[in-house]
Amino acid sequence: MGVDTTLYKIVLWLHILSAIVGLGTVFLNGVYAQFAKDRPGPGGLAISEAVQHLAYNWAEWFIYLVFVFGVVLIPLSDGAIGFDEVWVSLSMGLFILALVISHGLHKPNLKKMLALQRELVGMGPPPGAASAGEATGPKGPPPQAVELEERGKRAAAYGASLNLLVLVILGLMVWKPA
Repeated sequence: MGVDTTLYKIVLWLHILSAIVGLGTVFLNGVYAQFAKDRPGPGGLAISEAVQHLAYNWAEWFIYLVFVFGVVLIPLSDGAIGFDEVWVSLSMGLFILALVISHGLHKPNLKKMLALQRELVGMGPPPGAASAGEATGPKGPPPQAVELEERGKRAAAYGASLNLLVLVILGLMVWKPA
């Protein structure tokens, strides 16, 4: 085998392609989230649903393949790359950490945010101002909107952490520190 073989180059190409498709799809999720937030109601909900559908029905599988193809490259390298190398071990560990953050914190939070958005859309627009002498109802935003705002802050932190991990892993693969 070795790094100059056709098989190695095909697997490397698949590794890079999987990273582009999988990570590229979710890297800008914070931008899409801001678009959804700026469009309350059915429009914002549609954006959130589309983004989550792409992330968890498409991108997620390509992200798993990044790891799989990366691991396959090591034995195909015929000793040029080893599991004992610092950059390989760190990259694998950080990838697993990213999966823990994604599945343990980020994904459940995003699912709850989507449920809250659906509840808010289902409630319809806020009632108009009451006529003179009538009660105006509760003041302030509905509890779902307050929770959605708080969860949005968490989603931003989780997403930024995941993006930072991607950048660190990419740096490890490019510079290969000893």
